[in-house]
Amino acid sequence: MVNDFLTCGAFELGAVPVYAADCPKTEAPRLSQIAGLIVLPESAQPFTHTSATSITAAVQNTLTDNRAGRFIVGAGGMSSADHTVTLGRVHKVLAGRLYTVTFDTAITCADTFAFLRRLSSNWTGFRFWAYTLGERLIGGAAGIAPSFVSVAFVTGAGRGEVERATVTIEFRADGEPDRDLVPGLFTLAGV
Repeated sequence: MVNDFLTCGAFELGAVPVYAADCPKTEAPRLSQIAGLIVLPESAQPFTHTSATSITAAVQNTLTDNRAGRFIVGAGGMSSADHTVTLGRVHKVLAGRLYTVTFDTAITCADTFAFLRRLSSNWTGFRFWAYTLGERLIGGAAGIAPSFVSVAFVTGAGRGEVERATVTIEFRADGEPDRDLVPGLFTLAGV
């Protein structure tokens, strides 16, 4: 499945400030590290992606079925897209982009392990959003449909190391996912 984030209307260039000082103070660069993933099964009730209150109401980590979303806390990032191109005799055409999200989380209890173990079977029946330390929610109104999911469980050899899991999610899209500023999501979620 390809996520459609770009629209195919008439091409129009938007305004870009000439100097960084021209940018409004509210548009300063934000921290980009991914600090949380929201996983919403396709059968769960959707939420308003720009409202921290709506999101936290749709996420219930204590449920054991697919009626609600899950919130996973950790640290990670999203790589720049690998481009898929088709070559003609003269022209090269961008046919899509492949993104990879890598996210590291601690396994704090048996329920966390069970959930991550289910994800490790390449289950893709969900949409997800990434939440950054800069309070940006990546994924737009519909979220991101994964094309590949893997979880590697890490048992460290050093003293004091804790059980961890590295979640890898790949998705295909026609462009960069939408990003919305959603302040206070971590505070409302109790993170």
